This record gives sequence, structure tokens and C-alpha cells, in this order.
Amino acid sequence: DYGYQWGTPPVQQGEVRHDKTPHQYTFYNAANNLKRNYNVTLTTVQTYPSGRVCQDQYSSPVTVWPGLQPDFTVDNPEGCLPHKVKFTPTGATTSGVYNRFEFGDGEQSVEVEGNTQVVSHEYKDESITTKTVYHVKMTMRDQRGCEKTVTRDVAVHPKVTANFSLDKPQYCNPAQVHVENLSKNGKEYS
Repeated sequence: DYGYQWGTPPVQQGEVRHDKTPHQYTFYNAANNLKRNYNVTLTTVQTYPSGRVCQDQYSSPVTVWPGLQPDFTVDNPEGCLPHKVKFTPTGATTSGVYNRFEFGDGEQSVEVEGNTQVVSHEYKDESITTKTVYHVKMTMRDQRGCEKTVTRDVAVHPKVTANFSLDKPQYCNPAQVHVENLSKNGKEYS
């Protein structure tokens, strides 16, 4: 008989497995700015028919850094084209933290350090013909390579264009003017 006994929180103390297939455990750290150390221990046991027991033990440390807390505000979450928006990082941060913004419209992402820089973006895709919701992602990354992403939506309506044509530019008195409304994306005209 043989067994592999794991003995580390969050692993249930004394959990015994009888195979070597890989498995996964989740370690948490709820501390705000402190790392948390765990010690993972594996005891391998072989019991022979004679009753002889052979075993060995191996331990290795696991360090879990505190979780990132990304967040940001959107100053103008809905508007018409062209639509200018400012994004302000507000998540808890320490030095060496970067925030990468992806605007959801295919334009190049922007990365800023910390929470001190406001990021501006203009939505200007005039090919949209209905309300379009862009999913803006901010990914916070620290110097250890830990990342966490939060998403906010920005709704953009098509550009409304007022335009008309006249049947001719000059008229005799009294003028009978023929006007054709060439406006785009409007529903009320005055």
C-alpha cells in the first residue's frame, strides 16, 4: 500500500491521495499590503506486505501576495459621436503598479503608472448606425506580475448630422423653396 499525504492549509490536514495525478489548491491572502506565506508539505509513504513502512517528506514555501483592487470611474459614460471620455483610476494601489486601459473600440491601449493620471479617449467610429456599448477594461498589474481586471461600459450613439439641400440657391419674390432634409440619425427636426 502506498499514499501521498498533503498537510498544508487550505489543504485539509492529512488529506491522502493514492495517485500522482496533478491537482490544484487555492491559497488566499486577504491582507491589504502584506504577503502571506504557506508551507506545502508532502509525505510519501510505502507500506510493504512485511509491515515495513518507508516514507519521506518534502516541503516548499508558497508566497501569496495581497490581491489587487482595481477600479476606475468614467466621467461621461454615455454620449453621441464624437464622444470624449475621461477614465480615472481609483483602485487601491502601491508604488510600482500600472494600469492598462483597453477602450473596446480597437484603438491602441494606454498604460499609466499608479492612480495619478487621468486617461482620455475619444470614440469616433462614424460607421456605427445604432447605439454601441464599448466594454472598457482596466488591468492593474504590479511589479511581481500579478494582474486583475475590472470592466466598465461606455455607450456611444451615432453621430447626428443636420443637413439639407435647396432646389436652387436663388429665388424671385415670392420664393417657393423646395427643401430636402438630408440629416442623418435624427428623429426630430425643427
